[in-house]
Amino acid sequence: MLGSGVLKNGGPFPLDEQRRRCDEIRKSPIGGGYTIFPGERFPEKIGVGQYSIGVNLSPDEIAQGLLASADRKHIALFVVGCIDYTFATDSARHHQTGFIFDLRRNIPELISPEGRIDANGLSLFEFGIGPGIQAD
Repeated sequence: MLGSGVLKNGGPFPLDEQRRRCDEIRKSPIGGGYTIFPGERFPEKIGVGQYSIGVNLSPDEIAQGLLASADRKHIALFVVGCIDYTFATDSARHHQTGFIFDLRRNIPELISPEGRIDANGLSLFEFGIGPGIQAD
């Protein structure tokens, strides 16, 4: 499960959002999925080219994100995810690896909600606050 958000005062903060999504998956029945091994990449493993997931932020979320910035003109975006998996020896138990990344521009400039940024102008960076990547 993958999601995103804007950093804002009062939360939910990236770690809270990651925990919420992982808890939601943990309560669900284990379903089908894809098997990948070290060194393999998803979605290339299944032959999907430009794989993408739509992300939408409400005008209210953007306004709250602007209030959290020093100049009130830029927002800090994050991506959270939770990979849920089982082992053949214990197929009833969920194991999870959660991750958090900052979404930033490739140039040293903050993200403004005005205008459009090409996907090639963005990069993911390890989240700088707290345990961004964790596994149980």
